[in-house]
Amino acid sequence: MKKIILTLISFFTFLGTANAALLTFQYSGVVTDTYYSDKNGFDPNIAHIDGYDVLRGYAVGGTLFYDSSNSLWLTHRLGFNAYLGTGSISVEISRNGFLFQSSSADNPQFLVGNNSRLYNGADFFTFSSFTAFDVPELYATFFLVDSTGSVFSSAALPTELDLSRFSQRTLTQYFQRGEIESQFTANITSLKLINAVPEPSSALLLLLGFGFLIYSTKLLPRS
Repeated sequence: MKKIILTLISFFTFLGTANAALLTFQYSGVVTDTYYSDKNGFDPNIAHIDGYDVLRGYAVGGTLFYDSSNSLWLTHRLGFNAYLGTGSISVEISRNGFLFQSSSADNPQFLVGNNSRLYNGADFFTFSSFTAFDVPELYATFFLVDSTGSVFSSAALPTELDLSRFSQRTLTQYFQRGEIESQFTANITSLKLINAVPEPSSALLLLLGFGFLIYSTKLLPRS
């Protein structure tokens, strides 16, 4: 009887945590590429993003948030799924005070590829916070690629991201206003899950698990 109760506790608690929907990841990285262009020419050694100068070697960090239960938008024949729904990204450079936070006016897009022919059989995850046709145009894109195609078992939105399993790990911040266009790309060096909130059905299962735990203490023999 004791083994049965403990098994049920483990089962319901596992379901409540494994199906977490609202995920927040914290990341950090280093700027590796920059460019700036206007009517006077092109400069590959600096980025001017909404009034902030960014140079190679600057440390960058921020958060990535999305709902893994977002509904499917489309399935592409090249082997990836597209999702539209809840999501946001922040980008911060403490060295110069730059801060970007995507807002509800943005149109978050998620692409998940599983052995996708788009990248020669690779698995990939990308999130973009487009502010299309706004002035200025300012958005960020988070991009992870596993060239071996072994990270994902499907093209569903992932509930976990292990940075060590991806060969390409980049964040790109883009800015455009009139004839001015600029961008920097950072190599992501760390990524960790800092918060996972279960969806309502999963939260109910989690509560059931705790309920079984409390109930079992009354059933188990006392020493």
